[in-house]
Amino acid sequence: MKNNDSVLRWISYRGLFCAAASYNLTFAIVSGCFPSWFFQLFGVEVPHAPVNWPWVAGLIALFGLLYAYAALVPQHADWAIGCGLATKVLGPTAWLIGVALGEQSPRLFPLMLVGDIVWSFPFLYYLLRDSRWRDSAVTWVSVGLHLVACVGLLLVSPGTEANQSVAERRSWIQQNVGLWTAVWTLWSFSSISLLAFCVVWVRRIHQSIFPHVWTIFALILIVIGVICDLCGETVVIALATTPELTVANFSHSSRLYQWLSPAFANGLYCAAGLMLSGMSWHVGWLRSGLGVVGFTMWTVGIGLTIATIFNHLVSMTFTGGGVMLLFLPWAAAVGWRMRPMSLQPAIDD
Repeated sequence: MKNNDSVLRWISYRGLFCAAASYNLTFAIVSGCFPSWFFQLFGVEVPHAPVNWPWVAGLIALFGLLYAYAALVPQHADWAIGCGLATKVLGPTAWLIGVALGEQSPRLFPLMLVGDIVWSFPFLYYLLRDSRWRDSAVTWVSVGLHLVACVGLLLVSPGTEANQSVAERRSWIQQNVGLWTAVWTLWSFSSISLLAFCVVWVRRIHQSIFPHVWTIFALILIVIGVICDLCGETVVIALATTPELTVANFSHSSRLYQWLSPAFANGLYCAAGLMLSGMSWHVGWLRSGLGVVGFTMWTVGIGLTIATIFNHLVSMTFTGGGVMLLFLPWAAAVGWRMRPMSLQPAIDD
């Protein structure tokens, strides 16, 4: 069984790196031959002094070759994927600086999402594969991202549903495009990190020999939820920041985000979270106070989904805040629970 798991692990890494290589090489060829195509695709004005695209395309192709190398020898590709992970963080960072300076457009967020953000945690997961602290580290990184993102959400609250005046929200966002884009980009990283956290959570239940079909079903719900979440974050970054957007259209875009993220995505997260919490309780891994907090948190999250469906802004604010107030300490404690087995008891009392 252990050998089979090892084979499956390397096959999955090969698939991951093949996909990354295919994306980079395809993007390098297209952008090298047609340097303005994605500006036109996202409705962004082509810069008067365009970047040296052949050089950029060559650099992207170089990383594509590194990922192809990683697909061939995933056992010895830490240096290549480490360099790749650095670019997945530095790329969006440089773009955000450009947005803050007015030199880049928030409409290019889908490019950052597909080219950088979605690869970040799979690469991190690979780099930590031999660490006994991997599950804890992934969980705590997710907690840290959510904590910083929550602080950011407080900073941009005048542009959120906490401000019931749609016109004021739109005006505030137009005046603070850089900060708004940075906070929601951080939330997109948090969405990916939530999926990574649930993957290590599912691993713990699998180690307890729970029927795989139910854990896989829960993970599928989370994957669908993350996709919806990322679509919602794309709406609030690429669409809600559009200068020519009318107040009515801004209101429609805000409602679209609500349906995608706090309604549909959050509902899927909570349904899957309740399933995984029940399984964890059943196998004796998360019980006592930690298990009760988990059930409470996911139940409050269901309340957020209901409040969003009925568009009750006050209830959305309180339930959303309640979920995060419970999630941060709970997930941090779960990360501690995932520490190497030699440092913890086998099951809860």
